[in-house]
Amino acid sequence: MYIQELSKKLRISKKAINLYEEKGLIQPQKDNKGYRVYHKHEQQMLLRIKQLRQMNFTIAEIKEILIEHHYELFEKKKADYQKQIYDIETSIDFIDSVQECIERQEDMSSLSQDLDQAFKLKERTTFQRFTIDFEKLIFWLMFLAVMLASKSQGQDDIYEMISSVLVLISFSIYASPRIKVFAYQIYQKLKK
Repeated sequence: MYIQELSKKLRISKKAINLYEEKGLIQPQKDNKGYRVYHKHEQQMLLRIKQLRQMNFTIAEIKEILIEHHYELFEKKKADYQKQIYDIETSIDFIDSVQECIERQEDMSSLSQDLDQAFKLKERTTFQRFTIDFEKLIFWLMFLAVMLASKSQGQDDIYEMISSVLVLISFSIYASPRIKVFAYQIYQKLKK
């Protein structure tokens, strides 16, 4: 297959294909007229490159993965994406509070500290190779709440009360990054 046909089939520009060849990622053969011919191997390599580029891997990283087989770069990229997600979710959680403080021209000291702690929480937990998976924590708290509620069957108010508290804690953790920071601080104190 020649470059024009390959470009249309894979939806990769000819310029990109030429760049990948220049960088040593593909090595097409030449026919007797000197035109480059792209066989199945080069097509598959281009598809791999295309997918990796869509996931924002650099050409240097792609070369490390496909040529040098440094597959640990996938874990690094995943960790980078998880940090970005955490940063975005934290920003979303705090944006209304920041807006409210600014609009009311209130003191932002406390909010600023909470926001700094929320962003540092991810850095600390990543550095210590420990993260609190809040989704799993919420799931298990809700599961426990349902189990306790079903056990009470209207006979024992203590199970219903504990179940209600667990549901309240779950929703608080879900809704507030401040509660997440607080939960992490409690964990750190219990750990010591």
